[in-house]
Amino acid sequence: MNTDRPTILGQQVTAPRRFARTASALQIVLPVISLAALILVWAAAVPLFDIPKYVIPSPASVLRTMNEERSQLISDASATGTVAVLGLILSVGVAIPLGLLIGMWRRARRLLMPPLVALQSLPKVALAPLFVAWLGFGIAPKLIITVLITFFPMTLATIVGVQSVTITTVRMAHSMGCRGGKFVRFVVLPSAAPFVSAAFRTSATLAVVGTLVAEFVGSANGLGNLLLIASAERNTTLAFGAILTVAILGIAFYIVAAVAARLATRGLGSAHMGSVT
Repeated sequence: MNTDRPTILGQQVTAPRRFARTASALQIVLPVISLAALILVWAAAVPLFDIPKYVIPSPASVLRTMNEERSQLISDASATGTVAVLGLILSVGVAIPLGLLIGMWRRARRLLMPPLVALQSLPKVALAPLFVAWLGFGIAPKLIITVLITFFPMTLATIVGVQSVTITTVRMAHSMGCRGGKFVRFVVLPSAAPFVSAAFRTSATLAVVGTLVAEFVGSANGLGNLLLIASAERNTTLAFGAILTVAILGIAFYIVAAVAARLATRGLGSAHMGSVT
């Protein structure tokens, strides 16, 4: 018998592994290809349509300016990223408990949802000057704006996740003695986890946006402040460099949020559902 040939069982084992490796490679390669294609279109459009540098600079000039101003860009990106991280952490601490409360208790939903929806409908750009006037130009107003922009998607996702638990599941869990904290841990949280995870990734990018909004209104540093300075000086190349830095920061936040969400929800899977009883 020739043992060099793969058996049917071996093919069944190795094929999914090859498919997984290919899928992982595509997840890295495809975004790089799309970004490269976008940059190539940008580089070709500027000379093709004879666009002035003060309107849209070429990618080469933007990258050159980013290299020349890298210390300033890194410093401002660090300031913006720090506020965004702190705001996102505060938002998680507010949104998830609030969503659990509203999702599990009808009276809390009737009491809290109207003011939450009203607060979400208010333009944050209009609120930012008030917070700056009340709290000064420190980190506090930027944190508040970031939290206001990021907490509602996670709150709403938590509510939807809690309400996705069917009445049949509730009755079955209660019949097994799964109540109170056990019910939340083994039934509610696993049901809400996919919704919260998706909202968390969205809120991670919104945290950068919220920090920029606050920096536009009043800040001595950050990428928002750099954008205002570059626009006032009509330094379009530096403005594009700051915009690219914001985009890179947003992508980094999304990737880190996706990894963090996967790690945080790993213990809420079906492997732990057997511990309900």
